[in-house]
Amino acid sequence: MKEINAIEFEQEVLNGGKVVLDFYSSECPPCEALAPKFQNLSQLYGNDVKFLKIFRQENRELADKLGVKSSPTLLFFDGGKEIAGRLSGGIKRSDIIAHLDSMLPGDKVSSIKAQIKPSVSEFDVLILGAGPGGLTAGLYLCQARINTVLIDTGLPGGHVATTHEVSNYPGFIEPQAGYMLSHNMAEQTKMCGTIYKVAVDITSVDLEKKEVVIDEFETVRARKIIIATGTSPNLMNVPGEKELKGKGISYCATCDAKYFPGKDVVVIGEETQL
Repeated sequence: MKEINAIEFEQEVLNGGKVVLDFYSSECPPCEALAPKFQNLSQLYGNDVKFLKIFRQENRELADKLGVKSSPTLLFFDGGKEIAGRLSGGIKRSDIIAHLDSMLPGDKVSSIKAQIKPSVSEFDVLILGAGPGGLTAGLYLCQARINTVLIDTGLPGGHVATTHEVSNYPGFIEPQAGYMLSHNMAEQTKMCGTIYKVAVDITSVDLEKKEVVIDEFETVRARKIIIATGTSPNLMNVPGEKELKGKGISYCATCDAKYFPGKDVVVIGEETQL
């Protein structure tokens, strides 16, 4: 895998045949989550697809020209033309593979897949879920020097990461932006020593054997499993609901309505009587 700059873009990408280019940034948790997947896939597909990285913060003019506004962002090129379907944010291994497979003939894809070797990793404790509950558990465990891994299909933070402001979290007098509160929780737990395997596909969970298979090939085993998967709101499946989550659409009427003074607040849901 090679890192390039804007000057090398034409030669390495536009004249480079089949290429996948990773625009990454520093101090970027999603970039850190992507890096080992990108490296691993470069070893599998690297003979047929060129894997390149470019530091977005030092190549902003090129990023703006290509319309790259966030990190990480993966762009796929074939014969100098970009293939539709950019990937950004919490990028999953399976999504990258789907794009790479579409660039190659079927027999070549089968040959590459045959090279994938299952792996096993072992920990003392495995935490399923990287929301506030899972992050707190990971923080306490790693401070006790217990070998801990935290697994989530998304990025750390849970629903708090999409909350406009949090004003009822102990220890913070002023309201905190949800994404920043989640970021600080995640960084604190990571710095303590908890291993993160996030933005992954969970293939199977066996609570009796205490093992979880992620991305179809990696088996993670532990002596204990903590389930901290949280809850998911019931969606209405109306246009714009997912896109506007945390930007006007909230899932806590008692917490968030106060952030919209002078505006009409509509509560949609089903009353529950205890």
